[in-house]
Amino acid sequence: MKATQLGEACRDQAAEGVAPTVRHVPKLKRPGCLADRLLRLPCISNFDASFDGVWRFFCAENPMRYTDVVVVGGGLAGSSVAALLGRAGIDAILVDPHEAYPVDFRCEKLDESQVALVRTAGLEDVVLPATTTTQGLWIARFGKLLDRTPREQHGIRYENLVGAVRVEASRRAEFVHSKVANVATTTDRQTVTLVDGERISARLVVLANGLNVGLRDRLGLFRKTISACHSISIGFDMKPVGRSQFDFPALTFYPDKPS
Repeated sequence: MKATQLGEACRDQAAEGVAPTVRHVPKLKRPGCLADRLLRLPCISNFDASFDGVWRFFCAENPMRYTDVVVVGGGLAGSSVAALLGRAGIDAILVDPHEAYPVDFRCEKLDESQVALVRTAGLEDVVLPATTTTQGLWIARFGKLLDRTPREQHGIRYENLVGAVRVEASRRAEFVHSKVANVATTTDRQTVTLVDGERISARLVVLANGLNVGLRDRLGLFRKTISACHSISIGFDMKPVGRSQFDFPALTFYPDKPS
């Protein structure tokens, strides 16, 4: 039903002395979604059935927020999803408690295969300018230099990588600084409840909150661990002594023993 048809129906009901009743319609960014959602939302009554009243009703702020997709978690995966959804013209809300992603030792460089994925996703214009590019790699083993190979790599700290993608995501999607307390699912729409009580209705919820398993467990989702305690990573900073820079652009050094 179009808004003009809805207004005419309400005026007809008012003329007959019947209290007009319409479906509760949220504030929408895209009017084309109106007819699709109109019949699915709870009923209310007793509002101004004039043309201006109908439009005021449609544009009023409502306690339930509506979007197409809610992305829970603003790390690299969640921020990338929000950015790509926004570029595709799909309404999305990204929920993460951190306004700036905290320091997190996860990755310090992107190799050629990872850069190819960034380019495939169309995010090279926001990610690559934030990196430090090297064009060569030295490989050493047992204390000896074995090879010098031309290889393009892009060095970047993980929090800076996430921050670069978040800049693009914030241009395309709404960013809510909060935590998700619960997700209620149905076959049609999902309701995301934040810790402050705010509710968001979405067609799809994407869980990208990493090691936080609370929501996943409550939704009955399970992860199969194929390699527990797979590796231990230790990060440290190095700087040259008595010179302005190292001789190598990038170095892979294999120790004498694996452990």
